[in-house]
Amino acid sequence: LNVVWIPIQGVVAAIMHIVSQKKGEGSDDEMQLCAFNGLLIGMVLSFLGAFLSFVFAPQLFSLFGTSQEVIALGIPYFRIFTIASIVMNLVWLIRTLFKASGDANRSFYITLAAVAVTLILLPLFTLGLGGFPKLGIQGAGWAQLIGRITGGIFGLWCLFLGKSAFIHLKIYN
Repeated sequence: LNVVWIPIQGVVAAIMHIVSQKKGEGSDDEMQLCAFNGLLIGMVLSFLGAFLSFVFAPQLFSLFGTSQEVIALGIPYFRIFTIASIVMNLVWLIRTLFKASGDANRSFYITLAAVAVTLILLPLFTLGLGGFPKLGIQGAGWAQLIGRITGGIFGLWCLFLGKSAFIHLKIYN
């Protein structure tokens, strides 16, 4: 799975470098444009990687000689996690933009929101506490997905509607 995400890691490294360089130069308009384009490229790669991972999940499991019992349990979780990985990459890209622009605090709060929701939902979904159905391994995937979506929504709000003194993106024509 890590092989699928290597291009995204390259985009994240490039965003960190270019955005921080443009911020240091005082070229805020160029920084905003580079940040937006990097976010867009990263998300396209993320969707592509998730699609390939979702479709070829059985083959990926078989490559590692996984037993049929583990495949039966693992593929549903893996597919949910693959969908969650799109949002995880979005959160990763957004956090990188904030850190590169000098706003590390906002990066921390985005992570905190995502992790807090995940931690709250994990026992509810996996063990069936609080009236929720017991979903086991799949419940962990759903908790992860919902937690990451929370972080992604909060991150997008901060980027496009928030009041960060460091970075604020606009949709360009």
